Amino acid sequence: MDEALRDVGPLTQFGRAMQELEVELILAHSPQAKGRVERRHGVFQDRFVKALRLRKIDSLEGANQYLECEFLDELNEKFHVMARSQADLHRSVPRGLKLEHVLCYQEQRVVQNDWTVSWCNRIFQIHERHHRLTLARTKILVSELLDGQIRLTHQGRNLLWSELPARPLASKPKAPQSGKIPTPYKPAATHPWRGKFQR
Repeated sequence: MDEALRDVGPLTQFGRAMQELEVELILAHSPQAKGRVERRHGVFQDRFVKALRLRKIDSLEGANQYLECEFLDELNEKFHVMARSQADLHRSVPRGLKLEHVLCYQEQRVVQNDWTVSWCNRIFQIHERHHRLTLARTKILVSELLDGQIRLTHQGRNLLWSELPARPLASKPKAPQSGKIPTPYKPAATHPWRGKFQR
């Protein structure tokens, strides 16, 4: 909904990461460009399967090892094309930027009134030392790094948290100890307030 209101197309996690790194994506919008991708897939589906059969490789571990150590090198050596320019156009990583904090899964989550946040069927309790931030009903950023580490940040600030086994139950309002509903106060007939309204 937010993307539609801003007239911005939906972004994948990869597209979001490239946007943060200021890397322009050249998407394959033409049939010719998409055809090149499909032909590349066709080469793998045809030649790679036949190469596995010739070498009698029938396990996932063996196929991955052959793919990385032999097949890709042979394929690239046969079909690669020299670049028009040999200049290195890579940019250095900006100071203070950690790639592992960008190349990860990120989504915004709303902090509940009990200061918990849900993420992939997991419940995170934000530490009480952040009480000055008044985080209830506000959005924070939850990031899951490629190594499984979880980060909770608010406006670029790391938050302390702990994982709960289940969401805490909502507390119920306490009923009166006597069990009786208190009756409202009714002034007596001789009360000064009633004097103004007597005819």
